[in-house]
Amino acid sequence: MTKKRKLTVIVTSAVVGVVVIACAAELLVALHNKKHKASVSSNEVTWTYTTNFLEGGDKTGTTGAVMSAGIEKDIDDNLEGLTASEEEATYYGYHNLGIASVDNHLNIRETPSGDGKLVGKMSNGDACEIYEITDDGWAHIKSGEIEGYASTDFLLTGPMALAKANEIITPIATTTGEGVRVREAPNTECSVITQLPKGEELKVLEELDNGWVKLDLDDEEAYISSDYVEVEPKLTTAISMTELLYGQGVSNVRVDICQYAKQFIGNPYVWGGTSLTRGADCSGFVMSVY
Repeated sequence: MTKKRKLTVIVTSAVVGVVVIACAAELLVALHNKKHKASVSSNEVTWTYTTNFLEGGDKTGTTGAVMSAGIEKDIDDNLEGLTASEEEATYYGYHNLGIASVDNHLNIRETPSGDGKLVGKMSNGDACEIYEITDDGWAHIKSGEIEGYASTDFLLTGPMALAKANEIITPIATTTGEGVRVREAPNTECSVITQLPKGEELKVLEELDNGWVKLDLDDEEAYISSDYVEVEPKLTTAISMTELLYGQGVSNVRVDICQYAKQFIGNPYVWGGTSLTRGADCSGFVMSVY
Protein backbone atom coordinates (compact mmCIF):
# COMPACT_ATOMS: atom_id res chain seq x y z
CA MET A 1 0.00 0.00 0.00
CA THR A 2 1.38 3.38 -0.96
CA LYS A 3 1.88 6.19 1.54
CA LYS A 4 -0.92 8.21 -0.12
CA ARG A 5 -3.35 5.29 0.15
CA LYS A 6 -2.47 4.71 3.81
CA LEU A 7 -3.18 8.37 4.51
CA THR A 8 -6.57 8.12 2.78
CA VAL A 9 -7.54 5.08 4.86
CA ILE A 10 -6.50 6.81 8.09
CA VAL A 11 -8.46 9.96 7.25
CA THR A 12 -11.52 7.93 6.23
CA SER A 13 -11.40 5.96 9.48
CA ALA A 14 -11.12 9.15 11.46
CA VAL A 15 -14.16 10.63 9.71
CA VAL A 16 -16.18 7.48 10.39
CA GLY A 17 -15.12 7.63 14.03
CA VAL A 18 -16.24 11.23 14.35
CA VAL A 19 -19.61 10.41 12.76
CA VAL A 20 -20.12 7.48 15.16
CA ILE A 21 -19.27 9.64 18.17
CA ALA A 22 -21.59 12.41 16.96
CA CYS A 23 -24.46 9.95 16.47
CA ALA A 24 -23.90 8.49 19.91
CA ALA A 25 -23.90 11.95 21.46
CA GLU A 26 -27.10 12.89 19.64
CA LEU A 27 -28.76 9.68 20.85
CA LEU A 28 -27.76 10.40 24.46
CA VAL A 29 -29.14 13.94 24.22
CA ALA A 30 -32.40 12.66 22.76
CA LEU A 31 -32.77 10.09 25.54
CA HIS A 32 -31.97 12.74 28.13
CA ASN A 33 -34.55 15.16 26.74
CA LYS A 34 -37.25 12.52 26.56
CA LYS A 35 -36.92 11.93 30.29
CA HIS A 36 -37.83 15.52 31.13
CA LYS A 37 -40.88 17.72 30.82
CA ALA A 38 -41.99 20.54 28.53
CA SER A 39 -39.34 23.10 27.62
CA VAL A 40 -39.35 26.72 26.54
CA SER A 41 -36.57 27.57 24.11
CA SER A 42 -35.09 30.41 22.11
CA ASN A 43 -32.24 30.35 19.61
CA GLU A 44 -29.66 30.38 22.40
CA VAL A 45 -31.36 29.13 25.58
CA THR A 46 -33.32 26.01 26.40
CA TRP A 47 -34.90 25.56 29.82
CA THR A 48 -35.93 22.08 30.87
CA TYR A 49 -37.41 21.28 34.23
CA THR A 50 -39.10 18.64 36.36
CA THR A 51 -40.19 18.60 39.97
CA ASN A 52 -36.71 17.70 41.15
CA PHE A 53 -34.26 20.06 39.47
CA LEU A 54 -33.63 23.16 37.41
CA GLU A 55 -31.12 23.28 34.63
CA GLY A 56 -29.84 25.51 31.86
CA GLY A 57 -30.96 28.98 30.94
CA ASP A 58 -29.96 32.42 32.12
CA LYS A 59 -30.86 32.69 35.79
CA THR A 60 -29.66 36.30 36.09
CA GLY A 61 -32.59 38.08 34.42
CA THR A 62 -34.01 41.03 36.32
CA THR A 63 -37.44 41.38 34.73
CA GLY A 64 -40.47 39.19 34.24
CA ALA A 65 -40.06 39.34 30.47
CA VAL A 66 -38.34 35.99 30.07
CA MET A 67 -40.11 35.03 26.86
CA SER A 68 -40.16 37.25 23.80
CA ALA A 69 -41.02 37.16 20.11
CA GLY A 70 -39.34 34.35 18.24
CA ILE A 71 -39.68 31.76 21.00
CA GLU A 72 -40.89 28.43 19.76
CA LYS A 73 -42.76 26.01 21.97
CA ASP A 74 -45.03 23.08 21.31
CA ILE A 75 -46.32 21.31 24.40
CA ASP A 76 -47.71 18.39 22.41
CA ASP A 77 -44.29 17.65 20.90
CA ASN A 78 -42.63 17.86 24.30
CA LEU A 79 -45.10 15.45 25.91
CA GLU A 80 -45.37 13.02 23.00
CA GLY A 81 -44.10 9.57 23.88
CA LEU A 82 -43.98 10.13 27.64
CA THR A 83 -45.18 7.34 29.91
CA ALA A 84 -47.99 7.89 32.41
CA SER A 85 -45.50 8.13 35.27
CA GLU A 86 -43.45 10.72 33.39
CA GLU A 87 -46.53 12.84 32.69
CA GLU A 88 -47.41 12.76 36.39
CA ALA A 89 -44.02 14.33 37.22
CA THR A 90 -45.28 17.85 36.55
CA TYR A 91 -44.34 20.86 38.61
CA TYR A 92 -47.18 21.64 41.05
CA GLY A 93 -49.53 20.19 38.43
CA TYR A 94 -48.20 22.29 35.53
CA HIS A 95 -46.34 20.98 32.49
CA ASN A 96 -45.19 24.46 31.45
CA LEU A 97 -45.46 26.83 34.38
CA GLY A 98 -45.92 30.59 34.17
CA ILE A 99 -46.08 32.96 37.15
CA ALA A 100 -47.55 36.48 36.97
CA SER A 101 -45.01 39.17 37.88
CA VAL A 102 -46.99 42.41 38.22
CA ASP A 103 -47.61 45.23 40.68
CA ASN A 104 -51.39 44.93 40.41
CA HIS A 105 -53.09 42.58 37.95
CA LEU A 106 -52.18 40.85 34.69
CA ASN A 107 -55.08 40.99 32.24
CA ILE A 108 -56.22 37.81 30.51
CA ARG A 109 -57.90 38.54 27.20
CA GLU A 110 -60.09 36.53 24.86
CA THR A 111 -57.77 37.21 21.90
CA PRO A 112 -54.01 37.98 21.67
CA SER A 113 -54.51 41.73 21.45
CA GLY A 114 -54.56 44.70 23.79
CA ASP A 115 -58.08 45.37 22.50
CA GLY A 116 -59.28 41.83 23.24
CA LYS A 117 -62.20 41.30 25.62
CA LEU A 118 -61.13 40.88 29.25
CA VAL A 119 -62.02 37.43 30.58
CA GLY A 120 -60.02 37.41 33.82
CA LYS A 121 -57.12 38.78 35.81
CA MET A 122 -54.07 37.24 37.46
CA SER A 123 -52.71 38.75 40.65
CA ASN A 124 -48.99 38.88 41.34
CA GLY A 125 -47.79 35.32 41.94
CA ASP A 126 -50.76 33.59 40.29
CA ALA A 127 -49.84 30.53 38.23
CA CYS A 128 -50.87 29.41 34.77
CA GLU A 129 -50.29 26.68 32.23
CA ILE A 130 -48.62 28.07 29.09
CA TYR A 131 -49.91 26.38 25.95
CA GLU A 132 -48.34 28.53 23.25
CA ILE A 133 -46.40 31.73 22.58
CA THR A 134 -47.31 33.99 19.65
CA ASP A 135 -44.70 35.83 17.60
CA ASP A 136 -45.86 39.20 18.94
CA GLY A 137 -45.39 38.40 22.63
CA TRP A 138 -48.68 36.89 23.78
CA ALA A 139 -49.00 33.67 25.76
CA HIS A 140 -51.99 31.36 25.35
CA ILE A 141 -52.60 30.33 28.95
CA LYS A 142 -55.03 28.71 31.35
CA SER A 143 -55.08 29.85 34.98
CA GLY A 144 -57.64 28.07 37.12
CA GLU A 145 -60.81 28.05 35.03
CA ILE A 146 -59.80 31.09 32.97
CA GLU A 147 -58.33 30.52 29.51
CA GLY A 148 -57.11 33.27 27.23
CA TYR A 149 -54.07 35.36 26.33
CA ALA A 150 -51.68 37.33 28.54
CA SER A 151 -48.66 39.48 27.74
CA THR A 152 -45.35 37.66 28.15
CA ASP A 153 -43.85 40.93 29.44
CA PHE A 154 -45.36 40.10 32.83
CA LEU A 155 -44.85 36.34 33.04
CA LEU A 156 -42.01 34.54 34.76
CA THR A 157 -41.11 31.31 33.02
CA GLY A 158 -38.50 28.56 33.12
CA PRO A 159 -36.15 28.50 36.14
CA MET A 160 -37.36 31.87 37.44
CA ALA A 161 -40.98 30.66 37.51
CA LEU A 162 -39.99 27.51 39.36
CA ALA A 163 -37.89 29.39 41.89
CA LYS A 164 -40.76 31.83 42.49
CA ALA A 165 -43.23 28.96 42.88
CA ASN A 166 -41.09 27.44 45.61
CA GLU A 167 -41.18 30.77 47.46
CA ILE A 168 -44.92 31.41 47.26
CA ILE A 169 -46.54 27.95 47.37
CA THR A 170 -49.32 28.15 49.95
CA PRO A 171 -52.07 25.92 51.39
CA ILE A 172 -55.31 26.30 49.44
CA ALA A 173 -58.79 25.19 50.55
CA THR A 174 -60.97 23.74 47.78
CA THR A 175 -64.69 23.37 48.48
CA THR A 176 -66.05 19.84 48.09
CA GLY A 177 -69.77 20.61 47.91
CA GLU A 178 -72.28 23.14 46.62
CA GLY A 179 -73.42 26.08 48.72
CA VAL A 180 -70.64 25.78 51.30
CA ARG A 181 -71.10 28.48 53.94
CA VAL A 182 -68.35 30.93 54.78
CA ARG A 183 -68.76 32.50 58.23
CA GLU A 184 -67.55 35.50 60.21
CA ALA A 185 -66.24 33.32 63.06
CA PRO A 186 -65.26 29.65 63.53
CA ASN A 187 -68.69 28.45 64.71
CA THR A 188 -72.19 27.84 63.38
CA GLU A 189 -73.78 30.49 65.61
CA CYS A 190 -72.32 33.45 63.72
CA SER A 191 -73.44 35.13 60.51
CA VAL A 192 -72.88 33.64 57.06
CA ILE A 193 -70.82 35.92 54.82
CA THR A 194 -71.40 34.04 51.59
CA GLN A 195 -71.88 30.60 50.07
CA LEU A 196 -69.41 29.03 47.67
CA PRO A 197 -69.90 26.59 44.79
CA LYS A 198 -68.07 23.30 44.52
CA GLY A 199 -64.45 23.64 43.42
CA GLU A 200 -63.95 27.21 44.70
CA GLU A 201 -60.38 27.83 45.88
CA LEU A 202 -59.36 30.17 48.70
CA LYS A 203 -56.04 30.86 50.40
CA VAL A 204 -55.71 29.28 53.84
CA LEU A 205 -54.46 31.52 56.65
CA GLU A 206 -54.64 28.90 59.40
CA GLU A 207 -56.06 25.45 60.12
CA LEU A 208 -57.67 25.60 63.57
CA ASP A 209 -57.82 22.75 66.09
CA ASN A 210 -61.62 22.96 66.41
CA GLY A 211 -62.33 21.77 62.87
CA TRP A 212 -62.42 25.17 61.18
CA VAL A 213 -60.19 26.76 58.56
CA LYS A 214 -59.35 30.47 58.53
CA LEU A 215 -59.44 31.83 54.98
CA ASP A 216 -58.52 34.94 53.04
CA LEU A 217 -61.78 36.08 51.45
CA ASP A 218 -61.32 39.26 49.40
CA ASP A 219 -58.51 40.37 51.76
CA GLU A 220 -60.72 39.76 54.81
CA GLU A 221 -60.55 36.91 57.34
CA ALA A 222 -63.34 34.35 57.09
CA TYR A 223 -63.98 30.80 58.29
CA ILE A 224 -65.18 27.56 56.77
CA SER A 225 -65.76 24.11 58.25
CA SER A 226 -62.96 21.66 57.46
CA ASP A 227 -65.68 19.07 56.69
CA TYR A 228 -66.42 20.82 53.40
CA VAL A 229 -62.96 21.63 52.06
CA GLU A 230 -59.78 19.87 51.06
CA VAL A 231 -56.58 21.67 52.02
CA GLU A 232 -53.37 21.11 50.06
CA PRO A 233 -50.38 23.17 48.89
CA LYS A 234 -51.17 24.90 45.60
CA LEU A 235 -50.36 27.96 43.57
CA THR A 236 -53.08 30.59 43.36
CA THR A 237 -54.77 31.21 40.02
CA ALA A 238 -56.73 33.86 38.11
CA ILE A 239 -60.24 35.05 38.85
CA SER A 240 -62.95 35.76 36.30
CA MET A 241 -64.30 39.21 35.56
CA THR A 242 -67.57 38.17 37.20
CA GLU A 243 -65.77 37.35 40.45
CA LEU A 244 -63.79 40.56 40.20
CA LEU A 245 -66.95 42.63 39.86
CA TYR A 246 -69.25 40.76 42.26
CA GLY A 247 -66.91 38.87 44.62
CA GLN A 248 -65.43 35.38 44.89
CA GLY A 249 -67.88 32.52 44.58
CA VAL A 250 -70.29 34.45 42.34
CA SER A 251 -70.92 32.56 39.11
CA ASN A 252 -71.96 33.92 35.74
CA VAL A 253 -75.27 32.08 36.13
CA ARG A 254 -76.04 33.90 39.39
CA VAL A 255 -75.24 37.25 37.80
CA ASP A 256 -77.38 36.47 34.73
CA ILE A 257 -80.36 35.51 36.91
CA CYS A 258 -80.09 38.72 38.94
CA GLN A 259 -79.78 40.86 35.81
CA TYR A 260 -82.83 39.15 34.29
CA ALA A 261 -84.89 39.65 37.47
CA LYS A 262 -84.01 43.34 37.78
CA GLN A 263 -85.79 44.23 34.55
CA PHE A 264 -89.15 43.45 36.23
CA ILE A 265 -88.63 45.74 39.23
CA GLY A 266 -91.58 48.14 39.56
CA ASN A 267 -94.21 45.81 38.10
CA PRO A 268 -97.44 45.23 40.13
CA TYR A 269 -97.50 43.11 43.29
CA VAL A 270 -100.32 40.56 43.08
CA TRP A 271 -100.95 38.14 45.93
CA GLY A 272 -100.63 34.60 44.56
CA GLY A 273 -99.59 35.92 41.17
CA THR A 274 -96.79 34.45 39.07
CA SER A 275 -96.67 36.82 36.08
CA LEU A 276 -93.50 38.86 35.83
CA THR A 277 -95.31 41.53 33.80
CA ARG A 278 -98.94 41.53 35.07
CA GLY A 279 -98.03 40.94 38.71
CA ALA A 280 -96.59 38.43 41.18
CA ASP A 281 -95.97 38.00 44.89
CA CYS A 282 -92.56 37.19 46.39
CA SER A 283 -92.65 33.42 45.92
CA GLY A 284 -94.29 33.70 42.50
CA PHE A 285 -91.63 36.17 41.38
CA VAL A 286 -88.78 33.90 42.50
CA MET A 287 -90.42 30.86 40.91
CA SER A 288 -90.93 32.61 37.57
CA VAL A 289 -87.46 34.14 37.45
CA TYR A 290 -85.73 30.89 38.34
